[in-house]
Amino acid sequence: MGTHPVDPATLETLKSLDALSSHSLLRRDDLAILLDVAAASGRQDVLDTLCFEAKFVSQSIRLLERVGMAAADVQRLKQELASSLERAGSSLRMLLSATGDAERVRMEDEYLALRPDAAQNLITLCHDLRWYKNLQIDRSRGPKAPDRRRRNS
Repeated sequence: MGTHPVDPATLETLKSLDALSSHSLLRRDDLAILLDVAAASGRQDVLDTLCFEAKFVSQSIRLLERVGMAAADVQRLKQELASSLERAGSSLRMLLSATGDAERVRMEDEYLALRPDAAQNLITLCHDLRWYKNLQIDRSRGPKAPDRRRRNS
């Protein structure tokens, strides 16, 4: 981790995310900061909104890569993707307002600046936030009940 002291509960969440994502988190340190900021500032609702948008962004990008950006019927998806990225950026900005000035400035430049690399960084952060959203969904479902159906041997 960087210079940001990470809460022990966040470290446990990151361990779970590493396992769930097969160690594919690309913005782990910044994800830790966002998790800590949401918990410390009481802005879990903003983080939840950000994660919802991030999951849509991530899944839409994967779909567009699979079908191709030139496919005739993807125009609406591209529009929805752009809107979702804007909403994700707004939610991220709201969360960052609860961080220290240096961290806020760094992350705004990293993810929210009007540059192609910042947009790509935001998409990459969405990839990691999607895994957090998946972890939330898994936890809300609770432990899976054993399958009691008879199996043919």
